Amino acid sequence: MSENAAVQELDGVWRITCPFAAGSQVMAYFIAAPQPAIIDTGVSASPRAVIGPALAAAGLDLADTRFILNTHGHWDHMGGNEALRGIASGAQVVAHPAEERFFHDIATHTRSYRDLVAELPAFAALATAYTGQFADNIGLPTQVDVWLTAEQEIDLGGGIVLQAIHLPGHAHGLVGYWWPERRLLFTGDGVQGLGSQVGSFPLVFASAADYRASIARIIELEPAALCMGHNFLDREGRQAAVRRGPAATRFLRESLEITEHVAEVVGAAATAAPDYPFEEIARAALAVLCETYPLQLDPATGLHLRALFLLQAIWRELRSQ
Repeated sequence: MSENAAVQELDGVWRITCPFAAGSQVMAYFIAAPQPAIIDTGVSASPRAVIGPALAAAGLDLADTRFILNTHGHWDHMGGNEALRGIASGAQVVAHPAEERFFHDIATHTRSYRDLVAELPAFAALATAYTGQFADNIGLPTQVDVWLTAEQEIDLGGGIVLQAIHLPGHAHGLVGYWWPERRLLFTGDGVQGLGSQVGSFPLVFASAADYRASIARIIELEPAALCMGHNFLDREGRQAAVRRGPAATRFLRESLEITEHVAEVVGAAATAAPDYPFEEIARAALAVLCETYPLQLDPATGLHLRALFLLQAIWRELRSQ
């Protein structure tokens, strides 16, 4: 089976792995309901190059899509919206209103990297390389037809009703799509374990406190399965985009424990040196965290760009208290 084939994870639920950037992957999920839906669209090339052909090989037609359900507004999850609308012209795009600016303005996609570089100039070149990919991978502006309200339901017909659940943290307007009859949650990047890259941490751009609260809320749902936005790593180094049963429960608890531990270590470093700039707090915290997690730090700086977003979110919240 091709790596980018449509994989039937559950009856009527198909996962398609969409490559982007340098070896990265993001997941799109197609629900073959009477009113078919796709959850996230990858980057601008994904619908025609990957999603459409994968579904066709499985006997499905991407043009039948009636709902494009975005978990959030980041480039690798909504970059293919406009391309998909060109294939499925009758599809409605659905997203959370807190993400509105991402659907209109390329600068919004680069802001988190620029803010980090303002405190860590050493990463300017690497951040520029990351953000340089955005314009080529997002179809902007992209229309949103339905701005979600709290706990809004999306009826796909045939008794299939999804509930939008606000799960801020990674992004302010991140939503999970909950299928209560199956106890299945499509999480996007709402829960990440140790992140999608070996030797890093989960990416938290908006709020570390909200991220922890959102994971706690997911735990309360007691999902039987998690369909996630990337192949996220657990503590044992296992990568998976879909986790079921006890593995899903364990992954959720690990994800919460990891971020709570990181918050404790950053808090201790900030308390010990309250006047130090973020770079020094981050370096001290990462030195401690390396004793527990397989972090791959830059030997020249003692830092890791992707690991820093979570630390920065925690540090900013500590400073605002």
